Amino acid sequence: MSYLVTVTFHLRNVSKADWEKVHKDLYLSLEKIRFSHTAEGETSKGEKCKVTLPESTVMGEFDGESAKAVSDAIGEQVRDVFKAKQLKSYILVTAGERGKWKWLPT
Repeated sequence: MSYLVTVTFHLRNVSKADWEKVHKDLYLSLEKIRFSHTAEGETSKGEKCKVTLPESTVMGEFDGESAKAVSDAIGEQVRDVFKAKQLKSYILVTAGERGKWKWLPT
């Protein structure tokens, strides 16, 4: 089964001066394991749209036996990216069935 995985993180050891550069580099590294900082979705009116996700958030679609198995496996890959860059962070990884989310701009 295919699952949509969302990762949200809070960097703890990055100065304000380096914040933008570090995020850009991190997004590129996460793209290598099939995550994106943009997503295709629907508006509240059901219209298709492509959106930029909130800062420090990426999404990707992954196959696996269960949401838990996918979030565990992908979570380890994400952690490895952060460790390789020597970044300290709080990381939230969630997995759910594809198509079970909406984009609600205000």
